[in-house]
Amino acid sequence: MKLFNLLIEIKKKELEIEKKKLFLIEKKKLELEAKLKKCKEELEETKKLDVANILILSLRTTFQNRLLEDIESLEKLIISVDRALEEQKEKIFTINSEIKLLEKKKKAETLKIRKKEDLLIERFVNEVLSYPRSV
Repeated sequence: MKLFNLLIEIKKKELEIEKKKLFLIEKKKLELEAKLKKCKEELEETKKLDVANILILSLRTTFQNRLLEDIESLEKLIISVDRALEEQKEKIFTINSEIKLLEKKKKAETLKIRKKEDLLIERFVNEVLSYPRSV
């Protein structure tokens, strides 16, 4: 019985750690999405600029190219973070399932022990009742 309690406690701690990891991954994804949105807005703003000077036009083009590279990089990072997020959710689901299974096994073991106890008590009572009474 103590073994089941210990295993359940360990799994619950593991679940807590994995949930914290999930929270951090979700937080990172939100940060990346905010950066991506900002880059896209900046790109749109640079497209609206009307440039007459060739030097400024060159700078704008360079800046736009850099923004496009950043956008591509951020999109790839978000995809990999999404994968990590899904893996983390699967890990949490698995640990939850393991906890439920351990709790079922613990309950079954408890019932088994109680049945044995009841059987022993019944045997004892039957033995006591079967002794001849002395008057």
